[in-house]
Amino acid sequence: MYWLHRDDASREAGEIIETMNDFVREGKIRYFGCSNWTAERMREAQAYAAERGLQGFAANQMMWSLAAVDKAQLSDPTLVPMDGEMYRLHLESKLAAVPYSSQAQGLFSKWEKGTYDEQDERIAPQYRSGENVARWKRSRRLAAELSLSVNRIVLGYLISQPFPTIPIVGPNNVEQLLDSMSAAEVRLTPEQLAYLEEGEETG
Repeated sequence: MYWLHRDDASREAGEIIETMNDFVREGKIRYFGCSNWTAERMREAQAYAAERGLQGFAANQMMWSLAAVDKAQLSDPTLVPMDGEMYRLHLESKLAAVPYSSQAQGLFSKWEKGTYDEQDERIAPQYRSGENVARWKRSRRLAAELSLSVNRIVLGYLISQPFPTIPIVGPNNVEQLLDSMSAAEVRLTPEQLAYLEEGEETG
């Protein structure tokens, strides 16, 4: 699997698809995917491949987790978070999503273990928001109802999407690894997904 971790907007998407298909024909790679591409460029590339009977992207890596991302606060402007347009692309095409930062650098787990503060300087700037405090509270409530860890809810949110989703995790120890692996069994309902995103938090 060969990943294009950034887009080169100076090149036509079709040219990139042709290059990747050359690599496939030469036996250098089997599949290829994109990362940090906009939905518009992805649609352009996939349409080019489909119209010519070529292999297109097998998957897409994007910044995505239960935590909302403030793109204006990203230190690297070339990172592309999941947005509504990209979500619709995945929903329509069933293209596999492979989100990085799937646990938002452990944001909710950190808040679960101590005090939370949306201006906590230990938290990456893109995640410091009242919206994420509210999402953490909702994930905590749902975790208690389902007798799961908050981390499993966070990963379950991704795994339960209506298209293939394979979160990339970054555990620091065996305990975290096992907890993350156990999230593979978590399946949340559409109502639970909607609650985590924008449900009313009263407590």
